[in-house]
Amino acid sequence: MSPQEEPLVFATAWESLYLRGLKGQLTPALRERLKHHGVDFGQPLLPAYPLEIWAAALRDTARQLYPERSLDEGTRELGRRTFLGLRETTIGKALFPLLRLLGPQRVLKRMTRSLRSGSNFIETRVLREGDQDAEVWFNHVVEVGFYQGVLETALVAAGATEATVALGPREGPSIVYKVRWQ
Repeated sequence: MSPQEEPLVFATAWESLYLRGLKGQLTPALRERLKHHGVDFGQPLLPAYPLEIWAAALRDTARQLYPERSLDEGTRELGRRTFLGLRETTIGKALFPLLRLLGPQRVLKRMTRSLRSGSNFIETRVLREGDQDAEVWFNHVVEVGFYQGVLETALVAAGATEATVALGPREGPSIVYKVRWQ
């Protein structure tokens, strides 16, 4: 993404979370709140929405659906549900069979490519890796819990029996996640 381009979240991400991962859970109040942000699920999705709308929608959704959890834990659950919802999309149907073949390490190395189906701004790098752990840098994260959930679910889909993702150093919008799996 060039510096002039606006960070966008594509319809695939919205579909994965709201139409697939949260199917049947969008209350009328939540639908109205999302509509207030400019996302009307009574109409066809636009090809993309600004990152600010996505971030506001994630926060509102986490607070409405998981009021007993912290914002980080609520958005973490939304990350899990987004990844699981992706399985039902056209892109996901092609991607999911490959995940087990790739395994956790290669999935982490290909994370930027995978996440680009949902946005135009995410970049990742594996900074350090061991046999069952890694440090993964993300260039631009607005809700840290969201990508914790995505990473945990992706690693399990790639064949890990268990995965944990802890927060590492954060500098501005970038963050390092400390990932372990078995």
